[in-house]
Amino acid sequence: MRAQQWALALSCLLVFSVSPNLNAQEETMVQQQVSDGVIAAGVENLVPQGIAKTFSPGVGTLYAFSRIQGSEGETLVIHKWFHGDQLRAEIKLPVRSKSWRTYSSKIILPEWTGEWKVEVTAEDGTVLASIPFSIQ
Repeated sequence: MRAQQWALALSCLLVFSVSPNLNAQEETMVQQQVSDGVIAAGVENLVPQGIAKTFSPGVGTLYAFSRIQGSEGETLVIHKWFHGDQLRAEIKLPVRSKSWRTYSSKIILPEWTGEWKVEVTAEDGTVLASIPFSIQ
């Protein structure tokens, strides 16, 4: 009987001592976020220019700008450019500090009208943000 009580006490001790470590890992993973995500006609000195939600078919090139906050160490984010449900581009971008500004660009052909979005994903595939826009 006493052996069972010791085993139960030891089990409880292990659960309580491991749980805080798991929570700390979850918090680290959750901390990475996009604090600013926009589509723009240009980027100068890491500042998006011509931010809009709708662009003309003759726009040429568009830029997806994102400010990533809370990354631990060096990592990657991925900008996935979707036209409707079709993936048109996937661009891996380095993130090298807790607050990092980055952008990708995509040439938009005049016939590619309709709904678009850029998904910003973490290296593990977690979607951090979705930035919708349209070509009309």
